[in-house]
Amino acid sequence: MFSVSSGIGNAAFTNTSSGSNLVHSWSFGDGFTSTDTNPTHSYMLTGTYVVCLTITSIDSLSPCTSTYCDSIYISTDSTTAGISSVELTNFTLFPNPAQNVVNIHFDETFHGEVQVADIIGRVMTNQVVDGNNAKLNISLPIRSLSD
Repeated sequence: MFSVSSGIGNAAFTNTSSGSNLVHSWSFGDGFTSTDTNPTHSYMLTGTYVVCLTITSIDSLSPCTSTYCDSIYISTDSTTAGISSVELTNFTLFPNPAQNVVNIHFDETFHGEVQVADIIGRVMTNQVVDGNNAKLNISLPIRSLSD
């Protein structure tokens, strides 16, 4: 989970997850990403963005991953910002592992951005989904999460 504070066009995110040996992968809803624990991000346009934080624990041989998303409102001409909960715990991604295409199924209708990264943080796809199901092309990485 995370919290957010903002100014004109900017947002500062605070990771509120706990644990040790965690890898953080942020998606800011506008195509940009970060692997910082508590990143800041500048938005170019006023609007609502779905921000997702994926935490991977690398304490064991089988990493555990959890994703939390919130919808935030950013204004580029005032200090208005808002946050509303959109927790993503009920979805299925298959097949896993995969080489070219993965399918994602949400238990409820989902409207927002889906980003799939490989184990080393390369973003394999970044796609807007509107509905319960989507096919995602992961054949080539887009960029590293640290870009």
